[in-house]
Amino acid sequence: MEGLGSMTSVALIGASGNIGRAVGATVRMRGWTVVEIGRSTSWSEVDSSGLDAIVNCAGVGMDSSRSCTGTDLIDANVLLAVAAGQQAVRLKVPLIHFGSAAQLSDHLVRTSPYVRTKHLASASLALLAETDGLTGVELLPHIVYGDPLPGSVGVVSAMIRSITSGRPFGLRTPGVRRDFVHRDDVAHAAVAAVESGHPTWAALEIGTGTGHAMSEVAEIIGELAGATQPWRHDPSPGRDWTDDLIADPLPALRHLGFRAQKQLNEGLADLLGSALKGTRV
Repeated sequence: MEGLGSMTSVALIGASGNIGRAVGATVRMRGWTVVEIGRSTSWSEVDSSGLDAIVNCAGVGMDSSRSCTGTDLIDANVLLAVAAGQQAVRLKVPLIHFGSAAQLSDHLVRTSPYVRTKHLASASLALLAETDGLTGVELLPHIVYGDPLPGSVGVVSAMIRSITSGRPFGLRTPGVRRDFVHRDDVAHAAVAAVESGHPTWAALEIGTGTGHAMSEVAEIIGELAGATQPWRHDPSPGRDWTDDLIADPLPALRHLGFRAQKQLNEGLADLLGSALKGTRV
């Protein structure tokens, strides 16, 4: 592999999660060895000899199926990331860390405990890069969708569950535009980041560069599912997020040679096909 010679071994943190499963599958398809590390695993228990990179996909709190305490958020989103960064420094290998594009919104950093902890992890890793020589890439994916497993989380899966059940999906901000990126593309971004052998530390947005209104996404799902009323305006109280957030894909293309390939219509058609075949999403 260009720039890394015989690189074959990757430590993968959070391998059981949505993004982690996709990254693990993509990495194995390339013939790489994967050392899975759970959230409760101590690095002292891991045979880290021969590792060539650490990939941290772990995190809790966004679209979680259970409520998270501040301790949960700090442990999974901050302390685990810092421990991975320290281990990467010790082993002199790059860290590929998954942050969140939501932390690019100042409003969400102020109002969302989840986003605040992801932002804190980002700042901590940047400090390790500045003072201790941490190298690698922080990937900031926008709204990730594409998990076909039962019980999958995320706004797209929630839309599909609601619309295919005949219930219009409630949208507080139907006109707000977001960038929806398929999890397979996110996994390929992680592979590109590992292969880049990035000599410094960089944070890169991962998205398509195309924005879609939340109502537009619901309407695409509704058309695919044959629903005449896929969404309704639901001005119920909740955390406001009224600013558009769309990726700039050029830095990832320039630094990693990565560009998202799967368009939203195609990705939704694949995902909805799984749902209509009886796989609940």
